[in-house]
Amino acid sequence: MMSASKLPGPTPLSPDEEASRAFDHAPWAVTELSGEAHIVRYANSAFCRLIHKSRDELVGRSFDDLLPPADKCLALLERVFRTGAVASYTAEDSAAPLPLLFSYHLWPVVSDGRTAGVMVQVSETGPFHETRQEICQALILRAIHQDALIEAAESVTTQLQTDVSTDALTEIPNRRFFDEFATIEFSRVMRFGKPASILMMDLDNFKRINDGYGHFAGDEVLRQVATVGSTILRASDLFARYGGEEFVCLLPGTDEAGARVAAEKLRLEIEQLAVVVGQKTISVTACIGVGAVSQGDSSIVDAMRRADKAMYLAKASGKNCVR
Repeated sequence: MMSASKLPGPTPLSPDEEASRAFDHAPWAVTELSGEAHIVRYANSAFCRLIHKSRDELVGRSFDDLLPPADKCLALLERVFRTGAVASYTAEDSAAPLPLLFSYHLWPVVSDGRTAGVMVQVSETGPFHETRQEICQALILRAIHQDALIEAAESVTTQLQTDVSTDALTEIPNRRFFDEFATIEFSRVMRFGKPASILMMDLDNFKRINDGYGHFAGDEVLRQVATVGSTILRASDLFARYGGEEFVCLLPGTDEAGARVAAEKLRLEIEQLAVVVGQKTISVTACIGVGAVSQGDSSIVDAMRRADKAMYLAKASGKNCVR
């Protein structure tokens, strides 16, 4: 999860690439469509999680194939392409256990004086999303032109990362954002009967690392572990810092067997970490517990408790393992 400023020899970004980067870590779903066939050119991680597909499965595919034939969004797409005007609407998901509203906002992407594409933002609102919706509305008022869209997206993303959604040390989602998103995802799992799993992960002997190498070294270990988790998991997965040396991951569309495969992959990657701090090299291992969501669960907390219990069984079994 390294920023562009940390990479050697950065190549200047095109305006399209700048727009994409501005939305990469936004907590609402964003996709960019091109041409009258509505081909997906870009989809951020939140959009991938929303529809349970990877970015590779989306880019190059017609957006029309992802929606019901009579969906209002298709008619608005045609209007935006034809008139170049901003459009928006709100749809209610009354069948979900929690009250959900899906807000769609469509902006024209202008090239050489004509509408060459459309940027689509989808945001979910409900009992946990009032503040985010207010920020989304502020973005709509400012993002009338493509340049303003990029500027507003960068400003809002920075504000959300600082204030509500991102862990300041590791720059990955924090506990608050994870709990809110996982609650919404749980309602979707219950409605559609799709699988989902939780991984709870705790770093082994982290207190020894802090005591033996210092807290700055401990912080660097946490940052590098966060980078590993954010890099090797799918775009549709949500990897977050849950507190201290504990991390959590939501795996939409993944049953318990698949979650164990993902957990073992994550464990091995962390085991291979060699964190260099000054003249010292620090080895890291972790225990990971797996908990699958069940149709009998009353909330996402039930699956998290099973994963947490399994994690402590892993610690009792000698550490550096998956249970």
